[in-house]
Amino acid sequence: MEDSTLRRPEAALWEAYEEPLAAAVEAGGGAVRAARPTEVRYEPSRRTVVRFRCEVDWSGRDASGNASGSGGRRVESYALAHGELPARAARVVGPEGVTLAAWAYPGDPCLPGLPSVCAPEGAAALIRGLSRDHVHSGRVARVVPRVYRPTSRAVLEVIGGGRSLFLKVVPPDQAERLARLHRALERDLPVPGVLGAAPDRGVLALGALPGRTLGTALVDGASVPAPGTVLRPLRGLAGTSTDPAVGAAEPPGVHAARHARLLAAVVPSVGRLARQVAAAADVPWCPDRIVHGDFHDAQVLVSGERVTGLLDLDRVRPGDAIDDLVSLLAHLRVLAWANPRATTNVAAYAARVHELATRRVSAEEVAGRVAGALLGLAGWPFRAQHEAWPVRVRELVRLAAAAAAGHERALIGTSSTVQRGG
Repeated sequence: MEDSTLRRPEAALWEAYEEPLAAAVEAGGGAVRAARPTEVRYEPSRRTVVRFRCEVDWSGRDASGNASGSGGRRVESYALAHGELPARAARVVGPEGVTLAAWAYPGDPCLPGLPSVCAPEGAAALIRGLSRDHVHSGRVARVVPRVYRPTSRAVLEVIGGGRSLFLKVVPPDQAERLARLHRALERDLPVPGVLGAAPDRGVLALGALPGRTLGTALVDGASVPAPGTVLRPLRGLAGTSTDPAVGAAEPPGVHAARHARLLAAVVPSVGRLARQVAAAADVPWCPDRIVHGDFHDAQVLVSGERVTGLLDLDRVRPGDAIDDLVSLLAHLRVLAWANPRATTNVAAYAARVHELATRRVSAEEVAGRVAGALLGLAGWPFRAQHEAWPVRVRELVRLAAAAAAGHERALIGTSSTVQRGG
């Protein structure tokens, strides 16, 4: 094969996972009937975590291994980890005798608060004790998982009483910092308000915000706020105090080089091109502002020409003033790539964002920064274990290379068909 992936123990987690995954499920009394990887978090030489969608036959036992009398098959989510292993996770033996950590959702060893809130009864009990908004007290109808990133975070939508709120679950040592940040910003910015927090469990109750994501609106051809309006809430981060332990954002050259190493490891044929892109991304960088740190079209909620929400504050930290704008521009390019029918509309909006970027730094510097950001996004098909991920990774690396070569105008288009008012 032209692009056979690396043959290390961690690679077996997404290539030859059957035996350790079966052992993890059997330890709880079940049997795997079908499984596939759905997410890979690969940090070369440090840690690999792979999430699986499993069809499990419990043969008369429940997910905890207790006799249930019901049996049957259910779809479950499991994870295997290699490298730096969570202390509280069960252990199984993987390929070549390596030790792996294993767990089933919601029993993530790094998110100890998750099991207690993923069912309506537990969520209702927590909300009654925490929330200043008692709409849901005793009236939780459903808890819907919206995001789960093994070892990192989970977001659950709690539905009841005709309204929704969200529970964000993070490692406990991050919860208090995140709650303080939300509370400091919610007075002046459209960020989710903190209804309550249990830092010792790593759980925050956050209010729901109206609107839909900027990306969804663009793909649907709806009216959207002008780029300047979308970027305006970021100014409100300027006076935010951040935890020194969090550190600054990553310089674009360092960020791109790290992702070039990962891409070369999983798709060797892109290694040389990825390294060239990373070199182009090594541009001047000055962390003299507070930035969002992960700003893109899915982090902004809009309603018509208004911005109604700014989401995911986990990475707010010192960075360069143009970091967030470049991140948005790179994500828009990937949005257009992933949604061909919306390319014209998304490209038109990206062209306007690009124009704002070139008012701040040279076009050459924008090209290098966007190329590095695109390189960071090129691993997305691999992380999501898309059916044809090696092909898609190569396509995205080529897009990053085109940006590095100064072809950003060709990439984003110059159309002006985005619907907007005024």
